[in-house]
Amino acid sequence: MDKIKKDISKWIKTILELWRDGKKNIKFPEDKLTNDELNIISNYVKQISAGLTEKRELVGTKYLNNKNFLYGYLLFYWIISYMQLRFILLDVDVNKKSAIDFGCGPGPLSFALADIGVRNIFSLDNSNNALDFVSKLSSFTNQKIFTKLWDGQNDMDIPSGKFDVVTFGHIINELWKNDPDKIAKRVNLVEKIGNILNKDGIIIIIEPALHNTTKDLILLRNQLVEKGFYILTPCINKNYCNIVDKETLSCHTDFNWTPPKIVEQIANKINLKKDMLKMSFLVIKKETAEAEDIFRIISDPMLSKSGKIRFFICGKNGKFTLKSDKDFSHYEDFLSLKRGDLIQIKDCDFAENTFTLKFQSLLNIIKKNEIN
Repeated sequence: MDKIKKDISKWIKTILELWRDGKKNIKFPEDKLTNDELNIISNYVKQISAGLTEKRELVGTKYLNNKNFLYGYLLFYWIISYMQLRFILLDVDVNKKSAIDFGCGPGPLSFALADIGVRNIFSLDNSNNALDFVSKLSSFTNQKIFTKLWDGQNDMDIPSGKFDVVTFGHIINELWKNDPDKIAKRVNLVEKIGNILNKDGIIIIIEPALHNTTKDLILLRNQLVEKGFYILTPCINKNYCNIVDKETLSCHTDFNWTPPKIVEQIANKINLKKDMLKMSFLVIKKETAEAEDIFRIISDPMLSKSGKIRFFICGKNGKFTLKSDKDFSHYEDFLSLKRGDLIQIKDCDFAENTFTLKFQSLLNIIKKNEIN
């Protein structure tokens, strides 16, 4: 985690220096905004946030060609997207020869890949301004990042060759957004991308943790599973996910993190909650593997009418409920569970789709969902 903190601090300092270019005689803080800067940038971020989450009028547009929006993105959303991928990659082994970042924007995922040692990176986007900034940022590294204009809806020209990692950062939901066949077209795109993967290559799709975008991602996931793709993470269930069958249910990931000062500043200024790093994501590959007999917590703790705490969990056979008797020998461990934790349970009672931890049951917390 120390390396991730060091890396993101480096990028925050670099982006701030570029934004403040020409103000050499003024002493600025390296890791946060002054009050005047905060007023300016928070206004841009507020407009971007509204345009991507409310009426969503910015979705699918070239809003990063607007220089004000570009820096609003860089000083807030770039940092968040970078951290999202770095956290995902903590749990995923990747080959580091080559990667391609579709819909890269100003490159948060591209540089996250560079910082873990991926050697050849291609960054594709439909915004010249965004690609120019990728080239500008790459001059601060020892690595050349190749850029190319690409419009996912109209330009299916994909660089030739084979790749170890393919990323889609908050872009899939923007493709064919008003098309009644949007899911089928997205499936077709990912299938084509699958053809440029190396044998052990992976595709990483990150989307906003909004109800509708998450539902669409699960629909995409289900169709890809039918076509032979394998879900590495976060799903423990490798088959059809029935969450999409219930209108009110969704499934996203919350990561515990300590946001950088600049993210905290802006979020507090415009009343955005960023105490948790939220996203919906998939890591998929074409080669199948044996699913482990483990579960992931996919809800916050819920209080039943009888006063018992319960969680929704996802395992290789789908979604279940987990609860515990108070005489369970590790009841405090049960109460400490959070959304995203990986667990193993044994010797439980099972009835009506619910696992109940009894006195002699086993609860093994394989990995806590934390990034600090």
